[in-house]
Amino acid sequence: MMRQMTGHPNRQFAHHACPTILTIALALVLTALAIVSGCAGGTDIGNPEGASFSSDGVLKSYIADQYAQSALPDSMKDDVIDGVPQPEAPDTPGSAAFKDYSETSIRETGVDESDKVKTGGNRIYVAGTSTVHIVDTTAEDGLNEAARIPVKGPVDSLYLYGASLVILYTPEDGSGELWSGRTDEKAPAGIGIPEWIPVGSRIGILTVDIQDPENPAIQTDLQVEGRLVSSRLTNGLLHVVTQFLPDLPPLELSYDGSETGKGQTIDANRELLDAMTLDDLVPSYESYDTDGVMTRQGRLVETENFIKPETPGGGSVVAVITLDLADLSKTFTSVGLISDVHHVYASKDSLFLSATRYDGAPVENGSPDASRFQTELHQLDISSAEVRHAASGTVPGQILDLLSMSEYADVLRIATTTGHVWDGSAQNHVYCLQRQDKTLTMVGKLENLASGKRGTAARFIKARGFLATSAESGRLLTLDLSKTESPSVAGELKTPGIGAALYPLGDQFLLTMGKAATTADDESWYQGIQLALFDTSDFAAAKLLSTHTIGDRGTESEALYNHKALTFRPEESLLALPMALYEHQNPQPDPSETGAPVFNGLYVYELTGENIFKYRGRISMADEGSGMFNDAGWLRGVFMNNRVYAVSADKVVAGDLPDISEPFESVILGE
Repeated sequence: MMRQMTGHPNRQFAHHACPTILTIALALVLTALAIVSGCAGGTDIGNPEGASFSSDGVLKSYIADQYAQSALPDSMKDDVIDGVPQPEAPDTPGSAAFKDYSETSIRETGVDESDKVKTGGNRIYVAGTSTVHIVDTTAEDGLNEAARIPVKGPVDSLYLYGASLVILYTPEDGSGELWSGRTDEKAPAGIGIPEWIPVGSRIGILTVDIQDPENPAIQTDLQVEGRLVSSRLTNGLLHVVTQFLPDLPPLELSYDGSETGKGQTIDANRELLDAMTLDDLVPSYESYDTDGVMTRQGRLVETENFIKPETPGGGSVVAVITLDLADLSKTFTSVGLISDVHHVYASKDSLFLSATRYDGAPVENGSPDASRFQTELHQLDISSAEVRHAASGTVPGQILDLLSMSEYADVLRIATTTGHVWDGSAQNHVYCLQRQDKTLTMVGKLENLASGKRGTAARFIKARGFLATSAESGRLLTLDLSKTESPSVAGELKTPGIGAALYPLGDQFLLTMGKAATTADDESWYQGIQLALFDTSDFAAAKLLSTHTIGDRGTESEALYNHKALTFRPEESLLALPMALYEHQNPQPDPSETGAPVFNGLYVYELTGENIFKYRGRISMADEGSGMFNDAGWLRGVFMNNRVYAVSADKVVAGDLPDISEPFESVILGE
């Protein structure tokens, strides 16, 4: 029997949700906003490790001045930046001990990441549209939705920690809108004012007691202004990273390239920004009790907890909000970094924020030199609830992709790219940085790799690194990082297709996933999904074991760009991949021709010594009446006991292992 919450949408459960009650509850909350007194956000932890601000006035002036100076030279509007990695989307094996269920694919051992699906014991927790579903896999009558948790807005992702479920969501009316204050053409992606941050956006952090999974109970509900950048769970501490862009007046964001033009533009912007207050320029928060009544509100980050970077890097506020999941009675803590950040990486004890920068020098003639792009890095110490600034540094170029940072033995490794593919100037680099006092100092480097080509993917595993490059037939470089001061290329081999994602499978094997490619009339055309498995035990001479192609041109998989979409169960060498399969009906199609959609769902393989990619079966998730499409937009595979589960926002389908075939057991998840 499924139980659903009644009364306040985040309290207790029964059979039916009541829209009228929800509306009344929301109205009561809005009314309460007028009577709840404001108070400080988090705790007064201070920021002795980094430069801070002495007063509200100094902080306000600094932020406003950063926005005033956001103007770029006119020539930047015409510059094409090859493959600039886009800002991280909000939402990306844990213990070595055996568990009879698979977990979220993560970047670093001991650092959990949020995802649409979490598993614990015999239950699957699923992020629906504005609901979280708890699915019991052991019910006598088959798969059963044991409980349903209504959420006050679209669900982004989940965490599972002990008996607590954390739900990251967008509160109702919290999506925001893109800033409308630009008075000229947009600049290239990744630099300048961070217009990708919706003005008026908010996120919610809801914690739920699931000790009795059939009767979940709300513990805390925190809502903050800003866009969700990323989050991590380590050492029992949940760190949520947000980015806030205020509702700025229309600004001039380009100038003619001269020093005079730059100065005039900045002065004009300063005059427009004078009318804004500090409360306009920094994010706020609201806390709600278990009945949905607001109990606290105020600035998300207090003045003394703001970090001023040594090198100014924009006016948007990056907030790191920390909750101690082991003791939710504690007030959250928060720090703020004033910088336009694009990507986030976390090791067990450090959080690294990266941003693309251009040196800003006036450009009198032509397009700016691509070598003048840099990646700025900020390291925060997250070993305790009191997050502190640790160090900052800069490396040449733009970060290669979302998985191009990793810390090992207190050394950060990062892969970047400079130049352009179209003129042959593209270069790829790996830098090793170590904290020395408050500076991330470059202690080793490996530059000018795969000249003329752009790297498509990079991964770092302990003292090893991998770099894949673009081309009809790509290259895979293996990197020896054991000597930090003198990293080197250990080996190089030709790879089939164009690599888009690298997945280490234990210490010995590497799976690459990309697109097959065909050349016709001097043009290359992507085809189906290309899988390749490498044995890297002899790192200087990595060996290609097998390749496998799925589908024809048009075939796609979320695992090409989201590492959380691939599930690997090492005990049985089982691999699950979401797949939208396209196949040609014509036996000899033109390479540019897209196939017809024939399947959408989960593919399962076993990696064996004989067949390598042994097909075990597939589970369709296409929605009835929608052709071959899965309306949920995402799909995960979960291995639990002797079954595999295909999980989407609106249903869970189970197939028996090892050979997956119909009939399948399923449960529909309603909102």
